[in-house]
This record gives sequence, structure tokens and C-alpha cells, in this order.
Amino acid sequence: MIKIKYPNDKTAFEADYIGLFSITPEIQDKYVRINAHLNNHLPNSLEELLVAPIETLITSCFQIPRLPKHLQRYLKNFFQYDDFQNKISYFFIRNKNKINLKTCYYCNIDFINAFQDIGDYNDGLDFVKKASENELEKIKDIGTATIQKILAQRGLINSLQDLTLNNKQKINIENFVLKDEHSHFTLDHVLNKAKHPISALSLYNFVPCCYSCNSKFKGKKELINEVNEAILSPTYSNFSFHEHSSFKILLNSKVADFKGIKKNEDFVVVVEFLENADKYKKYLEVFKLKGRYKSHKHIALELINKSQDYSDTQIEEISKLVNRPVALIKSDIFGKNIFEGTLEDNPFTKYSRDIASNIGIKDVKLID
Repeated sequence: MIKIKYPNDKTAFEADYIGLFSITPEIQDKYVRINAHLNNHLPNSLEELLVAPIETLITSCFQIPRLPKHLQRYLKNFFQYDDFQNKISYFFIRNKNKINLKTCYYCNIDFINAFQDIGDYNDGLDFVKKASENELEKIKDIGTATIQKILAQRGLINSLQDLTLNNKQKINIENFVLKDEHSHFTLDHVLNKAKHPISALSLYNFVPCCYSCNSKFKGKKELINEVNEAILSPTYSNFSFHEHSSFKILLNSKVADFKGIKKNEDFVVVVEFLENADKYKKYLEVFKLKGRYKSHKHIALELINKSQDYSDTQIEEISKLVNRPVALIKSDIFGKNIFEGTLEDNPFTKYSRDIASNIGIKDVKLID
């Protein structure tokens, strides 16, 4: 539903990803031999394959000839995702701000995020003075002996510089650099890694998503079955579901207009497409989006009720009364995410914006 926005200059981003794999000349030679077996349908180097665009991966996967079982097994062992799963997951955690990792790219229904497993502290000094031993141990380069040193000194210090630690340890404390960060998301392979093992480690075959989209709905289903279905992947540069679809309200036959809506049964919410309807309907079906959004009709009903309770004239009067801009008053009433920010910032942002626009709320931000 939401296109993944990678850095404008992806050079460093992709180099960082390739660096996870420590590719030696021997590994590269094996890759070249594999490519020869596959009639050279793959990019020339393993580095290129790891950061190949999703459309290149799809083309390569569907051009590869049917392989004997022993070669299939060899490919699965060579492109073994399980060996790199933690590294790849941590790569997305480290780069969470570069791709705005906040809500599920497939559905925009659930939050996905990376988090630090420590409490909230004002700064490094506050952390040193109040953190438990268990939390102190989570800081990178801090071991048992150092923890005891901190505990002995923390009642006597006025700044981190007063600690008898090395500079690296002080910097890690000051910046809350942890040994491990945790993720509240899963990484889905757009192209199934079992059926298409050559894509198992490729960066643009990964979509950070919620557990439901990955395991409950998509699972082992084939989202993409042919070359021209690259448009179904949020990693594709021309992915346009968010631009070419719109949630729309259709009234019950007993209701004359939006003002007559009082309950969920008075209307239905449908998805209309401006382009690529045949392909994106498949996307809706795979991720069960119709039913999942139907269960959240209360969001639409709440917006409808608020639009009836607060006319433009009333909002302007409130603005004058409290001496605040109209835009801020509307943001307080209808929700900030309708007027600013990106689609991935909060769950249901696209849904809320489409409905708000549909019922006539002004100044809605429609496309990021």
C-alpha cells in the first residue's frame, strides 16, 4: 500500500548492505559458476545481485530454466537466508530513519518499529545515575567489571566525564549505543525464497511489514507470478497503489447524503482504482485488505461525525476565540496525520486522508 522511500543517493546505503556478506574472491567465483549454469540470466557479480532492483530480480527468476534437484539444493545452500537473517534485520534497524520505518508497508494498519530495551532517560548522566545493572549491561562495550565501577561512582559524579571509563564507553553511554536493538517487524520476501532462492538475500526483495501481512495473509502465497507484476512490490520504483487507489464512501439507499450517516450500517467503504485495477485487486486479495479495513469503519464514521459537528464557519470562529490558526484547530479535531506528515508515519493515514477528502474536509494532504 505504501511505497518504500529509499535514500535519494543509494550508494552508501547499498554499500552498507553489501558489506554484511564479506564477499571473497572464492565466493564470487562460485557465483560466476552458478550464473553460467543458469545461462547467465543473473547480474554479472554477486554484489550486483544483492542490490538489484526488484524488476531485475523478477526477470532473472522467471527466465531461469527448470533445474535438477541437486542444483536447486545447491542454490538454496548458497543463498542461505537463515545464516544472515540477524544481520539483515539489524541493517533495517540501523537504517530505520533512512526509510522511515514506522508502519507496515503492505497494509498501513499496524505499527512496525525498532526499539531499545531500556527505560526513558533525560540523558547519559541520568541513565548512569538511575539505570539498573541489567540496563547498564546492555550498553555496548560495558561489561561486569565496568558496571561495578559505575555503580561505585555514580553517586559522586556530576557529569559523564567524571567516570573513570575510556572515551568509547562514555560515548556509547551518552548516545545509548546498545549491544542489541529489538525489532517489532518481520521481513517479507516479495519473491518466495524457497521457490526463488537466488533472490533470498537481495535487498529490494525485502519488505518490512507487520506479522499479520507476512505470516497470516501472504505467507507462502505468490504475490508475483509474472514479470509484469513488479508493480505489486512496495520496493518497486513505480509502485503506485497509494497514488492510484482511493477509499470511497458509498451511501446506503436509505441515506440521502453524508449528513444522514449515523451508524456503520448507513454506508460502505470501497476501494476504487484510477490505474492498474486488475493487478492491485490481487494485492487487496492477498493481504485481505477489504475485510481488514471493513473492521475499522469506526474511523470513517468518526471523521463523518466530526465533519458534521464542526463546519468551516465554526472552525474559523473557534480559531478567533482561542487565537490559534485554523490549520491547528482542524489538526486537533480531525487528526494531524490527515494534513501533514507521510503515509507511513501512522497507521490508517491513507484511509483517513481518502475518507476525509471524500466527505469534503478541506486541505487534506493526499499524496506524499
